[in-house]
Amino acid sequence: MRRFSLLILSTLIFSAVIFLLPSLVYASNTHVFKLSNGLKLIVKEDHRAPVALFSIWYKVGSSYEHNGITGVSHVLEHIIDDRKAIEELFRVMKPEGTALILLPIFHDLERTFEDPRITNRKSRKKIFGQEDHVRKCGPDYWDRITEAGFQLHQKNYTFEGSREEKRCYSLLDGMREKDYQDHLNLFTKPK
Repeated sequence: MRRFSLLILSTLIFSAVIFLLPSLVYASNTHVFKLSNGLKLIVKEDHRAPVALFSIWYKVGSSYEHNGITGVSHVLEHIIDDRKAIEELFRVMKPEGTALILLPIFHDLERTFEDPRITNRKSRKKIFGQEDHVRKCGPDYWDRITEAGFQLHQKNYTFEGSREEKRCYSLLDGMREKDYQDHLNLFTKPK
């Protein structure tokens, strides 16, 4: 029995060393940079294989949001009953709260196009631009959001915004108008 216990203990120690060794060896190869727009860049070197890995982690959710500001990014074009989702966003938001809502707007369309009969992934990609989209949003899409009770505040923050607003929305200073042609649409819930 003692021999069996020793075997188990040595196996556990060996497994722990094997599991922890790579992180101990490569931990010193981690570099952290902070860019002028507040973006935190973490570079972790790992030369075990000739592969490059790129990941983006967004700090989103209530613990990362600025006081009174929330947002949804590229969600509504995926939701079949988007009006219900917009109503729910309005319902849970505090009065005078602000929502930043991002989605692709196709300016060549006069009106938002959607057809619930289009369910095939290949057809959706061809018609809506992505296989998991259920609509192609036109410039009229913002009306759906105001119909739920939100008030629209449209501004080109890249050029008209203060330094604090640019930092808040993670916009780069020095962008040229040809690089950014759309507005940030902020929606507030009235008192």
